[in-house]
Amino acid sequence: MIRRALTFIPTIVGVLILTFVISHVIPADPARLWAGGVKARPEIIELMREKYHLNLPIHEQLVLYIRDVFTGNWRESPMTKRPVLVDLAEYFPATAELAIVAGLIQIALGIPLGLLAALKRDTPVDHLIRVLALIGVSAPAFWLAIALQWIFYYSLGLLPATSRGIPPSQTYTGLYIFDSLLTGDWNALVINLRHIALPSLTLAFTGLGIIARVVRNTTLDVLSSEFMDFAEARGLSGAKFYRHVVKNSSIPIVTIAGLEFGMLLSGAIVIETVFSWPGIGLYAVNAINSLDYPAIMGSTLLISLIFIAVNFIVDIAYAIIDPRVRL
Repeated sequence: MIRRALTFIPTIVGVLILTFVISHVIPADPARLWAGGVKARPEIIELMREKYHLNLPIHEQLVLYIRDVFTGNWRESPMTKRPVLVDLAEYFPATAELAIVAGLIQIALGIPLGLLAALKRDTPVDHLIRVLALIGVSAPAFWLAIALQWIFYYSLGLLPATSRGIPPSQTYTGLYIFDSLLTGDWNALVINLRHIALPSLTLAFTGLGIIARVVRNTTLDVLSSEFMDFAEARGLSGAKFYRHVVKNSSIPIVTIAGLEFGMLLSGAIVIETVFSWPGIGLYAVNAINSLDYPAIMGSTLLISLIFIAVNFIVDIAYAIIDPRVRL
């Protein structure tokens, strides 16, 4: 585990270098934009360049930024005038809540649908599930978001189209639904569940199709294996038989579920923009529009760190599910 954790350092440095170079080669003058745009005074523009080290060669800027990141200084956002870490701490709970709910939807629907498709192989049920999975993988997220808004908000008036909802009477984690349950604020819970329904379903739909397809294919491979033929020949049936199926097909499922959770966080950028969801995605889009380098770098780094953490947890889960992996 220690050796695995040490490999994260070059990964983080690589992400920093790539993101830094890509964002800084844009042919624009961010210092002028931060100083007030076309009406900015030259001395203010120069002060902004000095404050954010834009007057230095790009390789020196990169070295200074990597040093600051590893010492806990993620710089100050020139647009919000606050430390980027403070901004991320404020916006991240909304993204985390959206990703968690979407992930639960993927697991709750994707795994049973995949198992059902495998057990009903080449039947109309299997074909229907495979078509739904294909639609989920193929449909653009922004189109699906707008379609759901048109159906459930504009046409039926059942669910709100934008915003996050309302905070409960007391907040502990910043996750509105979880805090509503902790405080027993049922009115806030209902409102927040209605607001998160459309964005979480939209965010979950693509990954749901992927998980269903992986579960189906993995389950079919396990069902056709020799050890399952042996188990069936010994008279193993019912719940015990399917427990063997699920356990032996769980490693690919854990892999794709872990990767999909990371994709939920990065894919939330589009969904949060369409639904005006006040999370990291919307924060990153606003940062891109204003050439807010520290905010862009901070958002990218945070999502990368979460990807790394999820992969690390998946590696540990491998060893728990299949002890042979430990060797």
